[in-house]
Amino acid sequence: EEKTLNLNKDIDDRGLQHMQTIPLLLMYITCLWCNKIPIGNSKVEVYFNIIEFLLSITAQKHPDILPSSETSHDDIPEYLKNHKFCQKFYSLLLVLAELAYNTLFDERRENKLVFDGSVAKLYLKEEDMKLSLLSGLLTGETANLVERTIKVSFSHKTVQELFAAIYISSHRDGQKTFVEKCKNDGSILDTSMICEFLSTTNYEMISELLEGLKIDLCKCRAVKSILLKSKICEFLSKVNSKMMCEIS
Repeated sequence: EEKTLNLNKDIDDRGLQHMQTIPLLLMYITCLWCNKIPIGNSKVEVYFNIIEFLLSITAQKHPDILPSSETSHDDIPEYLKNHKFCQKFYSLLLVLAELAYNTLFDERRENKLVFDGSVAKLYLKEEDMKLSLLSGLLTGETANLVERTIKVSFSHKTVQELFAAIYISSHRDGQKTFVEKCKNDGSILDTSMICEFLSTTNYEMISELLEGLKIDLCKCRAVKSILLKSKICEFLSKVNSKMMCEIS
């Protein structure tokens, strides 16, 4: 009981109470805390620390399984410099990022969160698929025993959004599609989690995006609603507080 109280206090002190409402994330946060691994002082730090933890455990249990390709140390982004296993498996993170982006932003897809294993295999080689499933970054469920097909999804929607943000932060085509989606009436709320992640992975890009969206948001029909305005202001305060008052 005392340990539980200490964990709750630790989470509260970091202002991460909202993450306790997601059972899977709470379980991962508890694992970090019990293993004396820093939880993180922001939502984005927590997610990257969780991914680092999952990859480290997988590497220890399955040292024979390696990512399908290696990445030059020079290509590692600054936000991963303190994450040893994220660096080691960076090539895996990149293909997961492409998968996350293309499944989330493909308007032809009715279900953007669950997809056929064949879709995942368009981006992931066999070794990458094994690592993704073993680490828990992806989950797989048998869809057809006879045909041996599986349905695949990221462990949680927010994990998929984090990986999509990784892709967007370093790809022009992703940035263009993302900006266009944000400029649709009210769509900024649908992508608010990705914006929060982008504030860490590519702050310059998200600042420019939000700067350009200020006037659009003020004129947007959807923002006529006081409730919606308050939600957008709350979102902007998380990503760039200087812009919050512009649309309030």
